[in-house]
Amino acid sequence: MRDELAAIEELERGALGAREDDDARWQELDLDTLPADLGARFRALQGRDWASAPAAERFAALEEQLRREVLDAYLKDLTGAMRSVTPDDVAALTRMLADLNELLAARERGEEPDVEAFLAEHGHLFPERPTTLDGILEALARRAAAMSQVLASMTPEQRAQLQELASAVFDDLDLQFQLSQLSDHLRTAAPELDWDRVREGADGDGPAGIGGLVDRMSALSELEDLEVALAGQHPGAHLDDVDEEALRRHLGEDAVRDLRQLKRIEDELERAGVLRRVDGELELTPRGARVLGERSLAALYARVERRPSTRSAGADPEPTGGTRPWVFGDREPLAVQRTVTNAILRAAGEGGPRGRVRLRPEDLEVVETEVRPRVATALLLDLSFSMPLQGHLAPAKRMALAFDALIAGRHRQDSLHLIGFSDYARR
Repeated sequence: MRDELAAIEELERGALGAREDDDARWQELDLDTLPADLGARFRALQGRDWASAPAAERFAALEEQLRREVLDAYLKDLTGAMRSVTPDDVAALTRMLADLNELLAARERGEEPDVEAFLAEHGHLFPERPTTLDGILEALARRAAAMSQVLASMTPEQRAQLQELASAVFDDLDLQFQLSQLSDHLRTAAPELDWDRVREGADGDGPAGIGGLVDRMSALSELEDLEVALAGQHPGAHLDDVDEEALRRHLGEDAVRDLRQLKRIEDELERAGVLRRVDGELELTPRGARVLGERSLAALYARVERRPSTRSAGADPEPTGGTRPWVFGDREPLAVQRTVTNAILRAAGEGGPRGRVRLRPEDLEVVETEVRPRVATALLLDLSFSMPLQGHLAPAKRMALAFDALIAGRHRQDSLHLIGFSDYARR
């Protein structure tokens, strides 16, 4: 804006320099003594008897642009469809703001506001055609909070210049009062919005006008809300909380399709009994944990080299109460009674024992035993920030699920203990 004003003044000086009368010299002196403050400088140029027609046209266009930007900063959803902001438009907006402030004041007093009457008179100003007071306030509150963040991020001098400009392009005390009242009511109605947050890049420096800065702050707030909704880390989080229209505005139609696909997957997993909601929280069911663990275990087995089992002494075996025929290599104790009985019966079948009973290898039986070791497995998981940063946390979780599936499904006498550690360890 400062550059545009300088260009307008240069056009005016050129037109005055072509004249030789004293009035032109006085007007040049008037240009030389304009205030340095941007708002005061703009106000001083208003109502000027321009010597340059192009300068007058450009100043009128700048004044119209500023008038729209100031209104858009607060009410873009209402003024976006207006090609120009006429005095009649300003009067209609002022009446609407006065009635809206009265509705909000009635709600704050605990009274029931007459929303139907308000919409019957002013509903044409709202492109989205809301039907409730909350619907009216939703977009207005977010826009007003973005404007508040822009003001909070400015220096006191910049805020003073902006207020001076707003007063210059809208010399309407009633409109200014209604906007101030609306901001106060919206703060009360939507305290969850971050009204006074100071943001970098919103201090007024740079090519963006006030409308562009408010657009930027509003977009940042929407993106932060989308991030929170998509992260799902708040109590009762659900994919239905994600604003599809905001997602489409910032990330495109593909993101909306992906979101809907995620919703379908979530519904199918809930119907399959893999996921469930408990007090609004989505959690894995025992069946879901088993399914994931078995798949992780199968994937692990597919990568591990298979080797034949080997014998090891291990713990002392426990007799099962039965016997079995001896085979070469058995280490189990000999079942004497069954072995002698087998020899006697064999000898009797061959014509009766003659003297001593001789043992043959096929007579031998051993005590059937079973080794039942109990193993406690402790799996330590590094939960420091480097694990997800380097992509190690997901494989570690899969390994834990595989261990759980193996031990719980095939070695139920064993136990698994997961120990996570970062600054300190916890079981």
